[in-house]
Amino acid sequence: FDYLPMIVYRDYQNPNKTFDGYINFMLATHTFNDATTGQNTTCRYWSYINPANENSDFWMQLMLARMIFIFSFQNISWAMARIIELMVGNTPAYVRQRMVLEETLAQEWLS
Repeated sequence: FDYLPMIVYRDYQNPNKTFDGYINFMLATHTFNDATTGQNTTCRYWSYINPANENSDFWMQLMLARMIFIFSFQNISWAMARIIELMVGNTPAYVRQRMVLEETLAQEWLS
């Protein structure tokens, strides 16, 4: 599920072309005030509603990668379905044989 963000992060965000720092980069943060201690605490969590770095170029590249993947998957699957449809006849063999037989019987009857 997470392979497209990983590929985009590795190729465009990390200068070393590794996955170092990927988890911290992808986690969203929320800072809240702890009432018992009076200190600010930062919580890191996985979020699809308010993702980390959502306004960066990374998210635009990720959306582009997702759209390209969906478009290519859709068109490749459509093309494969059409190729299989062309390879497989739409009339069964026994029906074709019966049509030939009826055609020859009709020609014999008319002549």
